[in-house]
Amino acid sequence: PPFFFKPTTPYALLRSLVGSEMCIRDRSYLVGRVVEVNYRTSRVLLLSDLNSNVPVTIAPQNIQAIMIGAGKDYGQIKYIKDGIFKKFDENSIVYTSGTGAIFKSGIPIGKLRQKENNLDVEFFSDFSQLKYVFAEVEVEMEIQNTTEEIANHLFNKLISQYRSSFLNINFTLY
Repeated sequence: PPFFFKPTTPYALLRSLVGSEMCIRDRSYLVGRVVEVNYRTSRVLLLSDLNSNVPVTIAPQNIQAIMIGAGKDYGQIKYIKDGIFKKFDENSIVYTSGTGAIFKSGIPIGKLRQKENNLDVEFFSDFSQLKYVFAEVEVEMEIQNTTEEIANHLFNKLISQYRSSFLNINFTLY
């Protein structure tokens, strides 16, 4: 008998791919994270939810803070040093900071808006209009070849398939 987990049902496959704390995006913008996986669905905690707390970086000032959901169509910046309000302008953008390893660093969330003594985040995504979202699946694997060997192999394979046509090839290797 095998001693490793082998998904045999769609639910088991879903549980193995879509895990708790997984990042959920609308296009390239963060909208929330998975908090529960059920038989046919997953429950996502949106950034606007009152229970949502996300460590963020406010750029270009590079200031660290925590964004909490306001229960409406915006978030609020909390837990920030006093006296920093004057450093922000209308071009400030809020990104995930990567602190706490909840989300990757640098995922765009929204624009910063100053209202009286509050800092609000106007989300890039309209949560009331979400129909399809992307779950970021991370897969770890061991690669035997070096990056250069993989790039050369892919390049040679493409060239051999399309010798007669002009190619504009850009490789991005991670």
